[in-house]
Parts: sequence; C-alpha cells; structure tokens
Amino acid sequence: MYKLTYKGQFVDGFDADQVVGNLAQLLNLKPKAVRLAFLSERPSVIKMLDSASEVERWCAAFQEAGVYLDVMGVDSPDEESIADQIELELELHALDLGDEEEPDERQYLIRKVISPDFDSDPQTFANQPLATRALSEYPIDVIPAAKPMPPVNGNAINGHAVNGAAANETAVNGHAVNGRAQQTGKNGAHPNGTHKSVVAAADPIEVTPANVQTAALTKKTVNTAKPQTPAKVAAEKPAPAAEPIPVATPAPQVDVVEVDAVSAPELHELSVAKIDALAAQQQLDETAASIVSSGEVPPETVADERAAPAPQVPVAAQPAEGKKAAAMASLAPTALIAETPARFDHGDIEALAEVPLLDDGLITDDQLTDEELDLGDEQLDEDFDEDVYEEVNFHKSHFVWGMLVILLAIIATAGTILWLKRSTWTPVTVAPQEQKITEAIASSTLFGMVHADVDRLQLLSPSTDVFAQLTEPKAGFWSGLSGAGIDIKHEVDDLWVGVYGQNNQTKVLWVLQGNFSAAAWGDWLKKNYTIDSDTPDALIFSSMDEFSCEKSPVMSASISNNQIVLGAPELVAAFNGRMQAGAAPEKNLETWAKGYNTQMVSAVLFHPGQLPEGSAAMALGKLSLPAEPIQGIYLGLEPKMFPPAVKFDALIASDNQQFLTDASAKLTAATSLAKTSMATDWPETLALYERIKLVQEPNQLHASLNLDNQAPQQIQTWVSSLLTRAFGLASAPVPVAEERLDPNPAQFTSLTAAELPPFASNQQLNETFVAQASTGPFGLGVRTLEEGAQGLEINLDVNAFNLPNLSKENDSVMLRITDIVDHQDKSLLADVGGCAGGIKQPANINMVYQGNAMANGQMISFTGLQGTKKILLPAGVALTSVGAIKGVISQQLPVEVERVNLNGPLAGKTLDLHGVQLRFLSAESNRLYFQVSGNTSALLQVNALNEDGKVLATTNSMRGDNFFDNGKTISIDYQGKIAAAEVVVASKLEPKNYDFSIARLFPPAKPFLIEKSDGSPLAATSLSALEKESPPNDVIYPYQSPKQTIAAGPALIALNELNLNGQQFSLLADIYTRNTHPLAGQLSAVRMVISEIEDSSGNLHEVNHQAPIAMEHMGGGWVNGKFEPDPNKPWLRGQLELRERPLEQADAVALWGKLVFLAAEDPISVKVPFQFGMQWNSNDGNLKLRRWEAGRLVFDVEGNFPELMSVKALDDMGLVVSQPAEVRTSFGKNTIELDIKQIPETIEFNIPRTQNRKEFPLEIRVLQ
Repeated sequence: MYKLTYKGQFVDGFDADQVVGNLAQLLNLKPKAVRLAFLSERPSVIKMLDSASEVERWCAAFQEAGVYLDVMGVDSPDEESIADQIELELELHALDLGDEEEPDERQYLIRKVISPDFDSDPQTFANQPLATRALSEYPIDVIPAAKPMPPVNGNAINGHAVNGAAANETAVNGHAVNGRAQQTGKNGAHPNGTHKSVVAAADPIEVTPANVQTAALTKKTVNTAKPQTPAKVAAEKPAPAAEPIPVATPAPQVDVVEVDAVSAPELHELSVAKIDALAAQQQLDETAASIVSSGEVPPETVADERAAPAPQVPVAAQPAEGKKAAAMASLAPTALIAETPARFDHGDIEALAEVPLLDDGLITDDQLTDEELDLGDEQLDEDFDEDVYEEVNFHKSHFVWGMLVILLAIIATAGTILWLKRSTWTPVTVAPQEQKITEAIASSTLFGMVHADVDRLQLLSPSTDVFAQLTEPKAGFWSGLSGAGIDIKHEVDDLWVGVYGQNNQTKVLWVLQGNFSAAAWGDWLKKNYTIDSDTPDALIFSSMDEFSCEKSPVMSASISNNQIVLGAPELVAAFNGRMQAGAAPEKNLETWAKGYNTQMVSAVLFHPGQLPEGSAAMALGKLSLPAEPIQGIYLGLEPKMFPPAVKFDALIASDNQQFLTDASAKLTAATSLAKTSMATDWPETLALYERIKLVQEPNQLHASLNLDNQAPQQIQTWVSSLLTRAFGLASAPVPVAEERLDPNPAQFTSLTAAELPPFASNQQLNETFVAQASTGPFGLGVRTLEEGAQGLEINLDVNAFNLPNLSKENDSVMLRITDIVDHQDKSLLADVGGCAGGIKQPANINMVYQGNAMANGQMISFTGLQGTKKILLPAGVALTSVGAIKGVISQQLPVEVERVNLNGPLAGKTLDLHGVQLRFLSAESNRLYFQVSGNTSALLQVNALNEDGKVLATTNSMRGDNFFDNGKTISIDYQGKIAAAEVVVASKLEPKNYDFSIARLFPPAKPFLIEKSDGSPLAATSLSALEKESPPNDVIYPYQSPKQTIAAGPALIALNELNLNGQQFSLLADIYTRNTHPLAGQLSAVRMVISEIEDSSGNLHEVNHQAPIAMEHMGGGWVNGKFEPDPNKPWLRGQLELRERPLEQADAVALWGKLVFLAAEDPISVKVPFQFGMQWNSNDGNLKLRRWEAGRLVFDVEGNFPELMSVKALDDMGLVVSQPAEVRTSFGKNTIELDIKQIPETIEFNIPRTQNRKEFPLEIRVLQ
C-alpha cells in the first residue's frame, strides 16, 4: 500500500497562485480550499492506494499542475494519517461551499512549462520510474528538529517575554508582538522528500481577533525582530497547536519603530491563521505532546514581576471575559509538534476537556486596552461569524459524511473521530478466517457468490437493511428473526451467499459471521419450523406449504456463537467439511482476492454461459455478447474518501482478447446509445452514463462509476432501468389503426355517500350469473366442483355490477375465507393442523368487463366486476360434512378522485401523486408503456387521449410484475395516435368489509334458453347407405387447408397434423361426411381406430389407439326444439385428436387403421343415484363425474370410449331434466357434457343390446 502526501514543494516555473489555480481545476475545489489542503504546511494525507499504476497517475497529474507528491510505502495506514485525512476532507467540504466573495482563480489559470533540467529536480517519486525503485527508497517525511531560539529584547522566546516580562511562558506564533516573539513563513524548497520552508523577511504582523493581522495600533511600540531559529518547549501540560512552519534562513534585525495613530487599522490576510482559527473553533486541534529538546532549555524565570501588566490566568480558570478574549485570538502554526495518541479512552477525552484550546500565552482582557477590546468585539462580529462559522450545506456529501459531521459537535480530536469510525474508513484487510470461509465456499459447483460487509454498511448508512433485499432460506425468514427480537442487522459482521448449480438445479448457501446467541437462534427455528433432525452438527428443518400442503425441501442450520451456516443439508455439510480440512478453493479466486473481497458489497458470477438457467445469457444477448468466453463477472460497491463517493466496479474476466475487444466496443456503443435511448426513459441516469469509465486491460474489461450521496436511489433506478430493458414486456410494434374512441369510457367521480346499493338491485344485469348468497354490492355462488389430483376443489364466483370508480389497474377488491364449518357451525379447519390448503389465502377480484342487458325493452350497457376463489378441501373433510363457507370481501372504495393529464411525448415523464409513482417509457405512437409502483392501490386508470382529449379504445394490453422493484409494468395498445395520457388517481380510499356465509355448496342449475331434442340414432339400415356414399369433394375448410386428404368410405379425412417425435406420435384431423346421414348428436356412432404401424422395412406392428368422433352440423340452428341445417354447408364435421400416443417404431412410415360406424339398437337403461364423483364402468372404459359446473355435468372418459347410446339426467319423478349429451375432445382428452336445468336425482346410461358396425380401412402415410 502507498500513502501519498503533499507538503509544499513546487515544480520549477510555477508560483503559488498558479498552483492554486491548477489544483482548483484538477480537484474541482475552490481556491480557498486548495490553500487549506496544500499551502497550509499541515500534514495532508491525499490518498491511500493499493495500485502502483494509480500512484503513477496521481503523481503525474499533480506534477502537471505544478506540485510534487511524496510517496511512502506502508503495510497499512496509521491512525494519524487517517485522522488527518478525515479532518482535511471535512474542512475541504466546509470551505468549498459558499464563500462567493473570493475570486475563483480557476479562470485565471496560466500554465508554465516545466523546466527540462532534471538534474535540478528533486528526486521524488514523480520523476523516477516506479519499476526501478525499491519500496525502501520511497521518501519518508521527517519533521525538522526544533532548535533553541535566540532572545528577543533581551529575553528568551522560551520565556515568552511580553513587554520584557514573561507571560505564563507561552509564545504567540513565534512573532515579536509588543515584545513577544512570533513566526511567519512561506512555502519553499522540498529536497528529496524532506521539507524545508524558506521564510522571507516581512513586515511585523500583530495577531488580532478573527484572523485579522493589525499592522499598527495607536501609540504602540512594535519590535521588528530578526527571524529566529525555533526551539522546542517543554510544556507543563499538553495544549492544542497547529503544525509548525520551520524557519530555514535568518533575516536581518529590524529596528524598533514608533508608530503614530492611524484612523483605521491596516489589515493583512493571513490564510494560515484563518485556518487555525477555524480548527480551534471547531475543536479539531490535535493534542500537543510534551516536547523536550535534545539540548534541554530550562524555562526562563520572570525577569521583572513588576513589568508584567497582570498575572496570566489559565484559560480553564478564566472568567467569562477572559474566555471571550481567548476565543477572539487566533493561532498561527507554532513550533510545537503534535502527536496523536495511539488510542483514546473516556479518561483521555475528559482530560482533553480541561486542556485550553488556545496557547496559554494569549492576551487576556486585563492585558488589552478598552479600544482593543472594542475592536476585537467588532471584528469578531464581522469576520468570525460570517467567515469562520458560515453555515455549511453538506447535502452534496451527506451519504458518506453525514455521521462524521454530527460527531464534530461532540468530539474534540481527530483521533477520537478515527476511533469511532475506524471500521468504516480504515482500509480493510481480509482476516484469515474470512479468507478461509471464502475458500470453503468456492467448491467446484459454485457459480455465484456475494459478500457484504454488513457492519461497515450499517455504520455508513444505518437505515440500510441488507437483509430486506437478500434472498431467504424460507419465506419471511429474516423478518421473522427480527420480529422475535433477534437483531440480525447488528449481529452479523460479514455475510456470504454462495449459489451452486448441479443437475440443472440451483441451490443457495448462506454463511453469516458475527456475534450470535446460538440458543436464541435454535429456539426460534424449533418454534417456527418442523425439526426433522437435531444433532450437535446441525438442525435439519422444513416447513409445510400453506397453499399446497406439501412439505418444502429440508434445510440445514449449523449454529455457533460466531458463525451460522444455512442451506441445503449437502451444501452445509460440504462447507463445514471444507472449513475443517482447510480445503483449497476449486474456483479461481485470483481476481476476487485483488480487491473485491474487501469491498463493502461485492459479487462474482463464474462462467455465466454454463449457468443452469439462462437469465445471464439472455441479458448478455441483449448486447449481442456471447456468454461462453466469459470466465467471470465481478461487481463491487465501496465508499471513496477523495472525492467522497460510493464507487461501483464491474469487471469481465476472459482470456479471449478478441472477445474483450468486441465487448468493449459493444459496451461503449451501448453506453452511448443509452444516453439517447435509455436515458430518455430514465433521464436521471444520464449523469451515471456520463461518469462510466470503461478500460480494457489484459484478460479483463473494467468499468467503474462513482455515485454520490443519492447512491442507494441511483443504484435502484439504474438497475431498474437495465433490468426493464433486458427483461421488459416484449411485444412487436402494432401498426397505428384507424382511430376509434372508447364507446363506454369508465367514469370516475368523487362520491357524496360511501354506501353502495345491494347486489339485488343490479343482479338482473347478468342473467348468466346465479347468486346463491349476497353481501353488500357483491353476489356469490359456487361456480364449480372439481375432483382433482389433490382432492376436491370448490370454486367460488363473485360478481358485482356498476360499482362506482371501478379501476382496471388496481386490485381494490379482495376475498378471504375465514372458516369452513359443519352443519352444527363447528369449524372443520381446527382439526387439519397448520395446513389448510391455502384456504385463507386472499384472492383478488379484479376482472373488469363490459356487458349489455335489456331494461324496459331497451338495451343498456353495464360494467361488471368478476373474480374467483379456489378452495381445496383439506384431506379428511368430506363435501357432505360441510355446512357453510364463511369469509369476508374487502374493498378499498375510492371516494375522492383526481385526474392529471400529461401531454406527449411521454417517454421519461414521471408522476408522483398520492403515493403513486408512475414512469412512462418509450413506445410507439399508439401504445402506452409505463411502470407503476408505490401506492398502486390508488391508481385507478390510465387513459390514452387523442388530440381532442377523447379517450381512445384499447385493442390489447399486457401486464407483469416489475423485475426489480415492487409494482407492475403495463403496455396498452390503442386504436389511434396518442396525443396525451390521462392518469386517474384516488386521493382518498375508504376501506369496506362485507362478511358472507354460503351454505349451499353445489353449483346452481340453469334454465335452458333453447330446448333441444334427441336426434335419431344410427340404425343398421343406415349402414348400407353409408357404404354406398362417396366422400364429399366440395368441402369448404373453416380454418386451414389440410396437409393431406384421405378417403375412407363416405368420409373425407383432412389431415392437419401428424407428428412423430421420439417415442410418441400425435394425429389431428377433421372428418367430413354429408349431412344426409343420422350421425349428428350421437355418442358412439363414429370412431377412429389405429390398429397397425408400418416401419421402414414394411413390417406391421399391432397397436390399439381409439378416439370417438362427434359429428356436428357445420351451420344452422335450433328452432322450436328442432335443428335446421345451413343449406349452404351440407356437411357434418367431427374432430379427431390422438395426442402423445406411445410409439415404439422410430422409423414409422405409415399408420394403418379404420373408420368405424356403429349402429346401436334395443337400448338397455341403467340408472344410478346422482352424487358428485359417481362412476360408471364398462368393459373397455369408464365414466366418472369429476366436474360439476353451474348448469352442467362433465364426465371424464377413461380408457377407450364406451359404447353408449345416451346419457340422461332424471328428476325424482323420472322426467328428463337434461339436454342431449355431447362428446367433447380437448387436447386429446374426451369428455361427455350434460346440461341440466335442475339438480337430478338419478343419471340414466343407455347401452345397446345389439350392435352393428361398418368399417372402412385407411392408410395415413408419414410425409417427409
């Protein structure tokens, strides 16, 4: 590590004014701040660097500006250096804001040519090659030894003579003022790293209040003395002091001059005195150590006690008047050498409180005339308050410096600041234990790792909650710990997250290091999770998914008082084993160890092209960058001292130089493009793109970015913009259609009353919904009962009509089940334990639709709200035991609304209204593309307006959750060109709760709108007619032309798809016949059978794949219970679906089979009592009632389709209460649907006693 300092050595050809101007430009500081940092003779630590190349760049920049830097090689920075740096930075920022009266010398910059005579240049780091110089040869600053000073006016300065008498043995700045010795000096030579100032002769300057030097006072005698050599003073007690300005050469003796009275004092600015006054007033002076010179000089005795005007009173004991005068006096640097103690404790701080802030020899009120006191008060009012104690705005550096500024008010020394802030600001080294943890994590299957220095993050920004953004072992894990009183943010010092990939699975390991209560962690896990195993090595725990009732994968926790390891049991065991064995890393950590392991937050992604999931490759693909050549992507976040910032680092490592060159070019182009495209949507990120530095180095591409006090928000916005661009809603541009207005735009208005009309007042608007219960404006009914793989599922349906201020963009209505009770109103959920199958999970009621209804003979439109809630009955709870389902519907009712119109162009415009944050993104002229976050429940609607301010009609919309933030990303297409956007927001929401109980848990029956009659069955006499019939050749295909057509007796088979994929095949076709045959509405009249498969050698292999074909008219309708066909479409059409049927012949070339027509006669009736889940079995297959919808029963067909003639529903009188059954085929699954107008008592199945069939062979060739 290298420490860079500067103490006043100029390059030949530059003077102080030019250096001030150059450095002000280089460092973007005001000249006054530059003088403080570089011309005050104080020790100024400029930078702590690890990189030799960075050292070289800094030295070259300062040399070009006209000054040399000194470089010292150090193992680690000492406390004094860090303290100086903190103090310097604080004062730089205090002086660099405001202060507009001082001319800005940066505009007067005149650069001199550096002298080429290198023989005369100091042999410093700046002009000597780094590679040829040993570390031991770096110059080390040496403070010149103090020497005794000759007497002034016959009295030694060490005796602190005032008017010929000692004044408490203290000198004021080494100058002779009224017989008192002072020093002054200017910058001088600095050969070979040892600084020596050259002090020129100057007019005597008297120290007066508020940093103002008075050249003459009325009738005062001023001694102008020869500059003296400084002497060390053996102080009786430590006193704060500024750094010395050593005197290099003596100046001639100047005679004493009588000065006449002047009307106004002549004022001379002395910046060094000003600076030290500032330090004194802020109580930042370093504690002065007792100095004893090598040739010890005894203190001077008082020559003449009577010559002293008054005895000196110590500052700590002075009355208020004396303290006032002491505060007025200012310090220039003295010959005292300040030493910072290695550490401070409370006793040191208390002792410091008793140390006088200024020299003991300061002039008291008793020693000053009334005129001097008046002048001092005036100067204190005019200069001290306005100049030294100006109000400083620290908003530019609050993120880094905010806590330090607060500390200034209560801490007296820079050493104490260091002690309090050491963990944040001292350069971090990796402890052996941390290195061992990193190496143990780095096993062969690791592909990603994150490290966070949590304790430093907390010191830097106490509000930062790392764990709020961190992935969790289980949902709610970190927040659950905090809720139990385990303060994880302050217990954890360091955190590692390892991500592993194996067998296309991703698993995560968490390693926490800090100070923990192992017992508290163990108790919390046992209380909140199921413990599968409890051993001294680890706790194995799991949980039950409250929605699926499935047990989650087990996790392991290895807990001690200083380390906690969480993750999959195999990962935890492997990590502990590697830790104990001290295993070497199996991943290349060389780049990680070069700085990323010491950053505040850092991450690495190894070989992104080999990840088990493709998100990284997808993101790189957006930049046209292949992922395979990348060996690692490294990210880091770290605070910087000078200038104060948070630095974001990114590095791509690869041994493919051509890839790095291409990547550099593409990233540079992408950055330039982002300034005009991405920054259009996120204009606040433009400054970030301007600050990005991209550097290609051997085997790596490095990018860096400095973030200011808004770093957390900047990072979130920047990452959000990148992720939105990489993973945003992708939809193709839609041509601008002819403009069409929304015929029924939603109406929003403030409500005078929050009570809504009951559901019964509007239920006639949608007759397809039959409510079985109602509460407030909402109606409820059982939509379906369904037997699934997990059990019986009840689907509740909720509807409401014409709700005021109904929104398309928010979820303002929610349904939650509170209990399921039996017929005695006793809870059935109490006996099922912790898992209720997600019954109590809230469901959003958010589908908004437009409908039409008849009212008083006129067509009216209405707006409906609909939603569902699925309830999976717990195992052991029978449907017949359920007496009622209870719950509550919650609504956030908008009672006050506000509209805001934003004119185009909309890209990049944002809106923050009543907690709703809205950002519009770039889109086509007929599309709104925006993100919404914050109080999303208050956003009611976003409309697109044309140039006349009318609402355009929508054609398509897409909605999805934001990838990085909360909220949603929405894309809406409109019919017409968008001129403006209207945003409707609820300024006031009133919560409403409506309790309900629904007892009838069967879907309601529905009356038939049209009564349908049974068709005539296919008789044996009809088979001969079919045999004589030829396939229709005039078919008009409704959707697509077939890939091939095959004739099979009277039928035309239009083959739409034949796929042979590995060990499966799928066959999709339409079957056409003429409509003169009684085939429509029959359950088993037509079926397809595939009986053989031919391989490439011509061999036939027997199979048995069957599917029913329900033949239906292609046009027409029911009139008075009789079907009237469309004369222009004289065909019947049936759909054939054989999906994913097994195939053993990989070289199949043809499918052989037959089209079968069945003529059934002499039916046999089988009646079965109706109940949900009933089943009917036959020899080849069976039927099972798995789904009951409102007004419909759906039977699943398992196995081959049974030879059924009909299925009917009968009431208790034996009357038919159903429509003719229909066969439906969907995705290869066959069902029989039976519409009912009331809940039946029995189901009647009719099977034929006798059966005739006619088969027509067919061959389907596999097309290549």
